[in-house]
Amino acid sequence: MADGEMIALLDELLELRRSVGAHQMMLHAAKCLTKAQSMTAYAMASELMRSDGPFEPDERYFLDHLAVTLEISKFEAQRIDTVFEIFHASLTLSSTIEVTPFVVV
Repeated sequence: MADGEMIALLDELLELRRSVGAHQMMLHAAKCLTKAQSMTAYAMASELMRSDGPFEPDERYFLDHLAVTLEISKFEAQRIDTVFEIFHASLTLSSTIEVTPFVVV
């Protein structure tokens, strides 16, 4: 997609959001998505919300509402959220690796 086309699409989406509101826009979009696309949309929203730290209460509320709108079960939504919790967790080495020296003859 060319830059001009992308800008026009974004302008059109912003105008639609202004005219019908975010909630109605989300409901309309949800009707057009396949199950896989709905899961992807939820995952992307979860990742964006989680990327700057733990979920804030308003972010959690939005994601819960989005899951209902997209007809994603609480179990599936929690599974997706858990993936990003793991992804954003600090990794630490909790075991010691022992190296046994060997002699080459």
